Amino acid sequence: RSLFFFFFKQKTAYEIKECDWSSDVCSSDLTLYGEALKLLRQVILSGSEHSRAANEALVELLKEGNLELDLGPVEKLALAEANLAAKLYPEAVKLLKEVINAPGKIEGVPVAFRARLLLAQSYRYMHKYEESLKVFDEILRRFPDSEEIPHVALERCWTLALYAKNSRKQEIDERYVHALKELAEKYPGSEQGRNAWYYYGEALRQRGRYREAADAYKRMSEESKYFGRSRFLRGLALYNGFLAKRKRGRKVDREVMLESEKQLIWVITKGRPGLTET
Repeated sequence: RSLFFFFFKQKTAYEIKECDWSSDVCSSDLTLYGEALKLLRQVILSGSEHSRAANEALVELLKEGNLELDLGPVEKLALAEANLAAKLYPEAVKLLKEVINAPGKIEGVPVAFRARLLLAQSYRYMHKYEESLKVFDEILRRFPDSEEIPHVALERCWTLALYAKNSRKQEIDERYVHALKELAEKYPGSEQGRNAWYYYGEALRQRGRYREAADAYKRMSEESKYFGRSRFLRGLALYNGFLAKRKRGRKVDREVMLESEKQLIWVITKGRPGLTET
């Protein structure tokens, strides 16, 4: 309750509740109400110890004011974010569907874009992965020029990862691995795209596809935060492939074996993973 009164210094909650919302006198209160939503949203999204209390204050504000019909797209989006932060996913989904095609921007981002992103995230938290992926795909189609698109593509990958883990379906797992490669190839100039070669290599290595993993590590950009370990990981992948073949009694490619040993020995003798050969 303390946050509630903090945002409403001009009127108490009781006075706002008793106000005649249809009168001109209360037009300033509506503006104040909208400002309160924005402030509460900032507290909620800050992740501080007051976030949940702020969300409860916001929900109570709606109940006391009975203003559901007076909310504009920006306010509904703010409330949806509040519900999402409070893990009230069905409530968030309902609001987001109402503003999914709304015009305008919030903090420079189209409301329609932000609403879809939050909707996709809400579905993911609800374990409705197919619905989530459909919305992610729609974002990628409708907003191809947005600077946030690489981030959306990465979130789509993590959604597929969770879907594969929880469903244990091979075809979903394959979609996840392919999505990582697609991210790396499609957005090479972005941070997400540069790091995707590392994620892709790790996914391949964990699945025993060592040669492909080695190739993925080799394509990592020097600008990637994971580049420092690329040489070591490539050598490890090659060596794991060599060991796996030998364990299965298969003929070992001597060149692959020597290359893997060279990579690993260089790292061990010349320095920590990440040093480049001179």
